[in-house]
Formats: sequence, structure tokens, C-alpha cells
Amino acid sequence: MNRKEARTYLLALLMLTDNEFRYTRQTLVRATGMSDRAVRQEIHRLRKEDRVHIVSDTDRAGYYVGTSEQWNAFARRENKRAQNTFQTQDYTNVLQTRIEE
Repeated sequence: MNRKEARTYLLALLMLTDNEFRYTRQTLVRATGMSDRAVRQEIHRLRKEDRVHIVSDTDRAGYYVGTSEQWNAFARRENKRAQNTFQTQDYTNVLQTRIEE
């Protein structure tokens, strides 16, 4: 299966999901023959370029196509996680600078 076919198959699999039935990334890797990294990249592309509401959360493993409400909740969680990551890194850099002085 070439990359385009794999991407189409990945999208088709994800379109069959919902909050109750999800595919783990490991399952998507096996089903498409793509590497784990390639699956993550394709999910990112589908979210960004094709505007597919592919959702995941920390409560249960797996990806699914969510409703607009589920997508918005996912986007809020991801934005908060990113903000926390950058705030932690900034704090670490400040501490490192003070230690070196």
C-alpha cells in the first residue's frame, strides 16, 4: 500500500469510530502498514488540512472522530497542555540562568 492509499485507509478507519469505539495508534500502525511516526503525522495532517475532528483523550486510549463539542473540548485541553509545557520550560530556563550566574 503506497502512502496515499494508506492515508485514505487511515481516514476510512477513523470515520468508522466514535467515542465508544476507538482505534489505538498501534492498531492503526498495523492496519495501514505505516510507521508510528507516519500515523501521527497523518493524523496531524487530517486534523489541520482536512479539518477532520480526530479526537483523543487521556481517559481512554485511542483516536476517534468526534462531534464539534468533543472537538472543542479536545482543542481546549491541548491548548492548556501546550501552555503548561511552555510555562514549565520558561521556568526551567530562568532557574538554569540563575544557577549559572
